[in-house]
Amino acid sequence: MRVVLSYGEKLTIKVKLPKKWLSGPTETLKTTLVDNFNTKHPDEVIVATDYHLELDDGTILCSDDVVQKQIPDRATLQLVAGASPTMAESAAEARRAADAAKPVEDPNDPTLTCRNFGCQKKYRESENHDAFCCYHKSPPVFHETAKYWSCCPDKKAYDWDTFMAIKGCQSGRCTTQKPGQSVLGGSDVRAAAQAQNDYTPQRVDTKDQSGSAPNAPAALNKGRLVTPLDKLSALRKAVVGIGVDGVQFDSARDTIKTRYEELGKDVWKKVSEEMAAAFTEVLEKMEMQTESH
Repeated sequence: MRVVLSYGEKLTIKVKLPKKWLSGPTETLKTTLVDNFNTKHPDEVIVATDYHLELDDGTILCSDDVVQKQIPDRATLQLVAGASPTMAESAAEARRAADAAKPVEDPNDPTLTCRNFGCQKKYRESENHDAFCCYHKSPPVFHETAKYWSCCPDKKAYDWDTFMAIKGCQSGRCTTQKPGQSVLGGSDVRAAAQAQNDYTPQRVDTKDQSGSAPNAPAALNKGRLVTPLDKLSALRKAVVGIGVDGVQFDSARDTIKTRYEELGKDVWKKVSEEMAAAFTEVLEKMEMQTESH
């Protein structure tokens, strides 16, 4: 490793650093430069503790910085007036500077956290207004692998980041007032469906009086079209019911979805089509095997 040590226009020396210096403190380089200067200028003797080293970009080197960690090969180091700080002193100064840069908290207008569903924004009441917050009207639903907001049931997600990215359906003011029930589950979904005289989702392991698992109706809600996502959910329940690994199903579904993200709202239609094609291909192969026997 080579460096250039410079004291303004008064002295410049090129040094090939001994191997043992690389793991040592930068103070060694400063002492070397000062000693060289004092030897050549006995009438202008300087004291090493009154100076520090800086890189060309202005970075001040601490007296206990390790050479190979802070100084690049072939760097130029300038000797500058002012004592060298230690690493601890430099860190303390950086903390003081960061604290000084922080905005002063106004006790009459403190920073608040919005409690509206899907917001969680940090805000001050002085900046709040009737369209400041974009949020969801109703709590989230976590049912099996699906995650969605109960006010937006057609926008389902199967991973946390996608779920949190679902845009709010309401706008208004941010608030610190905690909403009612914070999360819904499968039992809440079934209770709501019963109250509306809709089809009530049942557990896969629920059986009727004959001992057979009940058949789900073709539509989830009377008068509402079944969406591709509804079909996929129904398919998942069915295949899990016959022993297919639900995690493997989710992985295959999400892999297809990733390939067609650019389709936007039509992505689930494409996923449904590809899943249908895949199942059809498997069934055809099974038929061919049967015929060959």
